[in-house]
Parts: sequence; structure tokens; C-alpha cells
Amino acid sequence: MKKILSVVLAVVLAFGMVAAFSSCTQKSDWEKIQEKGYFYCGITLYAPMNYYENDELVGFDTEFAQAVAEYLGVEAKFVTIKWPQKYLELDSGAIDAILPTATRRASPVPSTLTLLTLILRTVR
Repeated sequence: MKKILSVVLAVVLAFGMVAAFSSCTQKSDWEKIQEKGYFYCGITLYAPMNYYENDELVGFDTEFAQAVAEYLGVEAKFVTIKWPQKYLELDSGAIDAILPTATRRASPVPSTLTLLTLILRTVR
């Protein structure tokens, strides 16, 4: 009986170790962004957050994303998204960040200040 229990525990431990170490080989979002050299920001065109002025994208969110990208040493690229599908776009990997950041509703995504704090802590 002890021998069977020992074998079962050894097998369970082996499977646990394989599962734990297999997740270690996956790259983090930050590592993927560093490799690419840029991150995609999902935006909606809504002044003053994001809008075109003389064929150039400007606005609070646009400039915020560019400043964060500069600090991180990467480039910010912008993708216009449909706001109701923002979380699907993020979860699918089509974008790396959601903008505009001025949303006050309950959200599974951090606010601007929380996002900036997380970014600064991650990179330091």
C-alpha cells in the first residue's frame, strides 16, 4: 500500500513540476513588447482624447501613450477600435493597451494613474 501511494505521489509531483515549468517558458507581455519595439494602443477618435489635427493624431491619450512609450524605450502605434469590443481586442492580442483612459465606470482594466504606476514599477 505504501509503495502504491509513493508511486501516485511521485507521479502527481512530476505532473505538477512539468506544469509549473512549462508556464515559465512563456514570454510576458512586456517581453513581447520589448522584442517588437512597439506596443499597439486601441483608441477611439474622440476629441480631446484622440483626434486628427493636420493629418497628425493628437490628444491627451495619444500624447500620454507616446510619453509612456518613450519612457519604456519603445514606440506607440495606434489602432482605431470599436469601444464595445475593447476587451475582446485586448484579450485577443490585437492591441496591448486600451485608450481612452478617461473612463470612470467599473472596469477590469486599470485607470490611467494605476496603469502608469504599474508600468513604472514593472520597468524599474
